[in-house]
Amino acid sequence: MSFQRPLKLLAALATGVTLLSACENPGGSGSSAYYDSMMWNDYYYRPYPPRPERPPRPEHPIERPPERPVHPIAPRPPVTRPTPAPRPTPRPAPRPSPRR
Repeated sequence: MSFQRPLKLLAALATGVTLLSACENPGGSGSSAYYDSMMWNDYYYRPYPPRPERPPRPEHPIERPPERPVHPIAPRPPVTRPTPAPRPTPRPAPRPSPRR
């Protein structure tokens, strides 16, 4: 059967890739740089102590003025005209064609 041979090759390839990916050097430079950087960060960047709670905000010493009453018959402010449409952008003048 022609189907079993590619299946066996695919299984062998997958097994080889899995075995090669599992071969990590535990004492080599691959993992020590990460571990050293973790130790350096722990030494130089220690966590900050918790901040004390802030006291409550004091009330403003000056009271707000009362709202001004609106006169019931007072005229409304005039409505402004709409802004004019922007002018079209000027186009460059066409160049004369060179004489032949």
